[in-house]
Amino acid sequence: MAQLLKVQDYISRYEKDVYHYTSQFNHLKKHNWKKAKQLFEQGLLHGPPVKEETKAQRSFLQKAKERFTRKKETLEVEEAFSSDSVENQELLRFTTLPQTAEDLKILFLENVFDLQMKWATSTLFEFSQADRKYYHDEALRYFIQRFPDTYLVMYKPVFLINKAPVEGDIIIVTPTETLCICLIETYKSAVFQYSKENFWTELRGRD
Repeated sequence: MAQLLKVQDYISRYEKDVYHYTSQFNHLKKHNWKKAKQLFEQGLLHGPPVKEETKAQRSFLQKAKERFTRKKETLEVEEAFSSDSVENQELLRFTTLPQTAEDLKILFLENVFDLQMKWATSTLFEFSQADRKYYHDEALRYFIQRFPDTYLVMYKPVFLINKAPVEGDIIIVTPTETLCICLIETYKSAVFQYSKENFWTELRGRD
């Protein structure tokens, strides 16, 4: 799966340290996939999460508050996202229990996507009120789930140009190039032809 760095103008933890968080995400995903397969084979996977605050969650939140009061700007990534962290546990909890290995893969990728949305719309101490529509955005899911971990996606990011906010389209940073993608909704039989005047002409056929 590609990594989701930015969604619109929502705050993102990748803003703090893009190199550290990209490598940490890959490590976290691989570690949890290996653990999920092991638990599945042993029949020890958890069902839907219990809403009561667990001891592990209280411990995690307490540590975060203590560091915040000491005016630490960020937590060490290795400590904040160790194998016992809350986010790590979320990757191993499913809304339904998988019955087959294929079910396990699909449910795990769904959880990874939800975690990516969380990372792309929050930091350890700040949270954006992300529109729920992005969790169900088919185009966003397509770009995240069809590309490898080394691809970094910014989905309709907002840039400040001369202090004015300007919404971009889809930007994908690969190891060798940067792709700028604009999705155009039209008829299946339509073809767009480029003109010298920097415009596109839509040619429609019969559906």
